[in-house]
Amino acid sequence: MHGQLVTDQRRRADNSDASSPKELKRYWSDPKILAAYIQLFVNTVIISGLLYLCVRFLRLVRRDVEWKVENKAVLVAKAAHQCRANYEANRCEPEERAPALEAQCVEWAHCMSKSHELRDLQHSTVLWAETLAEIINGFFKPISVKSLIILSTFTFGVIIVSNVAFGSYRVHYYGTPNRAQDVDVTSKGLRPF
Repeated sequence: MHGQLVTDQRRRADNSDASSPKELKRYWSDPKILAAYIQLFVNTVIISGLLYLCVRFLRLVRRDVEWKVENKAVLVAKAAHQCRANYEANRCEPEERAPALEAQCVEWAHCMSKSHELRDLQHSTVLWAETLAEIINGFFKPISVKSLIILSTFTFGVIIVSNVAFGSYRVHYYGTPNRAQDVDVTSKGLRPF
């Protein structure tokens, strides 16, 4: 018990030395740590850029869906107005309706009642799928396969090359880990990188 207490006190003393300004300066000037932070920054920038593009794409799809809903609403309203005009002009009220116009009057009545279906149109999965398909087709149609391969290669190349470069820098700078150094670091209660 007493030996563990002495060991804990030594660890605290070693850790308090690690937070001194001299140790912090040495910590921040360590090339391995700097390389790890630079790699983290580069990866964060790449991921942030990809997330920005995804959010931007989703906002564009939503805007296109809203535009389509407005266009369909205008078309349905025009059709409903025309159906109402035909319904009234041909006296399709049930008590005044001519037997020859029965089928046509029922069709006009159905056409007039479609205006309330517009509320559900915006939440329609079919409309979203149509819009997404149009956007994807519009994106890939003008781009050739060669351009797409070059763009993909460049994007993945930047990600892979930056990570491999930082990883190989750490391996080149530090080489293979020395077993005696690992034992010394872990005896102080610190974790090796």
